[in-house]
Amino acid sequence: MTHPSQSDLKERIEEGAKKLKNPYREAYIWLKGEFMDVNGMYEALQGRESVMKKQISTEQKKRTDTAELAKLQEGKKTMKSLFKSKAGKEDSILKLQTSIENSEKEVEDFKKVIHFLTIYHG
Repeated sequence: MTHPSQSDLKERIEEGAKKLKNPYREAYIWLKGEFMDVNGMYEALQGRESVMKKQISTEQKKRTDTAELAKLQEGKKTMKSLFKSKAGKEDSILKLQTSIENSEKEVEDFKKVIHFLTIYHG
């Protein structure tokens, strides 16, 4: 019966060690991947929520501008128009109309983005 040499034994041990896998390391890598997936979904939902908040803010600005425009067109005095001349009021009316149009476009764009994000996340 021959005994294996030290170099043979060393090679066999190294080969056996390479074949072994650490189950804790595998579990750690898997859990880390799952955590990253959950974290990514959370951040995506936070981004969607921030877009929704911007949409709500834009809609509120549009309502405020629309109410101000209606008062100016009816000739009522408001705190913003109390000290303005007739030309200043006309200028304010034009600015408010432009602001309302821009707000309408922004709201439509926000709705498209939210719809896209909802589909993408689903």
